[in-house]
Amino acid sequence: MKTKKIMLFTIPFFIFLLSYYLSHYGLLKRMDNFLYDLPFRWRTAPFVEDVTLVGITQESLEKLGKFPWPRSIYARLIDQLQAYGAKTIVFDIFYPVPSQDRQEDEIFSKKIKESGNILLPVFAPGGLKKENNRMGIYFVRKITHNLSLLEKNAIGVGHINCVLDEDGVLRRQPLFISDRKSLFPYLPLAAYLYVKGERIARIRKGCIELTNKETIPLDYQNHFLIPYYSNLPLSIFSFHEVLEGKVPEHYFKDRVVIIGQITEGLPNADTLNTPVGRKFGVIVLTNTLISLLNKDFLKEVPFCLYFLFSIFCVYVNFLIFLSLRKIYSSLFALFSSLFFLFFLNLHFFLYHSLVFSFTPISFSVFLVFWYANYLNYRKIYLLLTWRETQLRTVEEVSQVTREVGGFELMRSVVETLGKSFQDAICILREGNIERKRLPILSRYVPSGRESKEIIKFDGEKVKEVLKGRKEMEEGEAKIGEKKWNYLIFPLKIGPELVGTLSLYRESRRPFNPEERRLFLTLIPQISVALKNLQLYRDTRRLFLESIQALTAAIDAKDPYTEGHSQRVTWLALEIARVMGLSEESLERLRLAALLHDIGKIGIEEKILRKAGSLSKDEYEVIKKHPMVGAQIILPIRELKDIMPAIQYHHERWDGKGYPKGLKGEEIPLFARIIAVADAFDAMTSDRPYRKAKNPMEAAREIIKNSGTQFDPRVVEAFEKVILKKWKISKV
Repeated sequence: MKTKKIMLFTIPFFIFLLSYYLSHYGLLKRMDNFLYDLPFRWRTAPFVEDVTLVGITQESLEKLGKFPWPRSIYARLIDQLQAYGAKTIVFDIFYPVPSQDRQEDEIFSKKIKESGNILLPVFAPGGLKKENNRMGIYFVRKITHNLSLLEKNAIGVGHINCVLDEDGVLRRQPLFISDRKSLFPYLPLAAYLYVKGERIARIRKGCIELTNKETIPLDYQNHFLIPYYSNLPLSIFSFHEVLEGKVPEHYFKDRVVIIGQITEGLPNADTLNTPVGRKFGVIVLTNTLISLLNKDFLKEVPFCLYFLFSIFCVYVNFLIFLSLRKIYSSLFALFSSLFFLFFLNLHFFLYHSLVFSFTPISFSVFLVFWYANYLNYRKIYLLLTWRETQLRTVEEVSQVTREVGGFELMRSVVETLGKSFQDAICILREGNIERKRLPILSRYVPSGRESKEIIKFDGEKVKEVLKGRKEMEEGEAKIGEKKWNYLIFPLKIGPELVGTLSLYRESRRPFNPEERRLFLTLIPQISVALKNLQLYRDTRRLFLESIQALTAAIDAKDPYTEGHSQRVTWLALEIARVMGLSEESLERLRLAALLHDIGKIGIEEKILRKAGSLSKDEYEVIKKHPMVGAQIILPIRELKDIMPAIQYHHERWDGKGYPKGLKGEEIPLFARIIAVADAFDAMTSDRPYRKAKNPMEAAREIIKNSGTQFDPRVVEAFEKVILKKWKISKV
């Protein structure tokens, strides 16, 4: 008896530990993030008098022309802000490369120096990795700076890198990055330190100490918890309005002015997911600076205090649930407790800026509720079991329509339906009556069943149903030597017909009313899933056609390389097939090969079309096209995974290639395949300065350079492709 009592009162403790683990590292992480984000919807900002945002908007682009603008325009803006009396000017815009007109840079640099209050950004191009975090300082290999002519005249710089949570939301911000030579604060922190005339005294676990003894609280990873505001009362003005002097002076006098991009489609115009919605990066910077200037910090509750409070809540609720016997009383206590904890969390968050994880406590209370009332609520358990049995098919179909994609989605749906209806033959067709035929998209035929005659019957019957505009067709028919019961449903999205779904089962097992009702319940979900599949295929086809048009435009810049991308793509795919790459990999390789020379779009045609050999400077320009290509596709999420293939397709197996000098397996496989295909097509194509080589000579040259310029494994596959194409035994 004593052992049982000990177990009785120790299980809630372990329930809390489990809940805490799941909410931070497991299945409840998403719920924990949601409950963390929720209070921000009610968090309002104080009236902002210290910061003004100057945004590059669509109207500014229409007024000032295509981006990027001449840097003299930014110099004029600095003049205007100085005339307004701005205290500090923070640029969230990068100027890493010189202008074509050197004088533009000199004018801009001179204005930066004259103003004496300009802050510029830096960033780590490789991103920040959590394993490189040391007391809130992220160590990186490389930091990208602005043009030295500009940066040397700025009063300071600050980084703009961020670290997103697993769900892609920015909640916590690392305040420092370092290349082991210099320490760079977060740009809003750099602005805050300059405005306040303060410096960092030291970085401690959980806070930053300033020279005036003030502290900035940090979380357990030494990240700054960004205190987002739901309604940021910020003065925002368009770039061109400020430039033209149309904004009253008091909006800038003695204020910090942040300049950044607040329109889609511009280079480096990043948008971030935040607890208060998707925001431009410059808005997040401004939000952070406002919180620093107002000393409005979020603080985590100390772990020991949080742990003791959580255990107290869990055990109090456990004792309450044990004392109650009626279900409505226990449920009332459960929801009352959850509401109390939620509003307690909300109160501390909104009025005291204290943050603690609500999910482990609430989930622990929920689990303790079931644990304490297991015997009393046996009837509820049986009721849930019965409902689960009734809705099993609905849940299975709903699950596959949520989790599986493309054709596999529809195949899974059809298979689930066939099995759920006692191994019925299930046929899914797409199309409409205006088409001459209704092709079968997917079908499920139980093992040992013959389906040819049923498929033929179904094709004729579906046309009759659609011509008669019936909502459903049910009947019995002799098909072959057996009688079959059938159900045929048109699949519609509003008035639009997207396909049909048919079920066939032997007549000895007719469809009962519950099965018909269940089928009718599932039809809308299946219709939506089929329509989504059709839209996905159309979008995918348009995407590929657009890329092919783009590559054709790139090849057209040089008449000697017309069709080059298509030929390289064909050869790369043939090599990849010999190497045994999957269909998914072949599809990604196709895109990479088509776009491998997209960087040449930024190279002058006089260099591409030059009849003689390239000068050293011209060759250096040509060598930049892989990096330029990678930067072009970087903002495109669909193409992000093929960026390394474009960036490194001119690397060599021996490490003597460009742009990074990668060696051997360091070079991505796609890049190694494209390198061979690209070299072969280049050798077998005419150039202004030489005639094309014979394909056999070019193939021998490729094989000759195996192990030095090219990956031997790729060359081996290339040789097999050549042997098969020309039907010869040896190259």
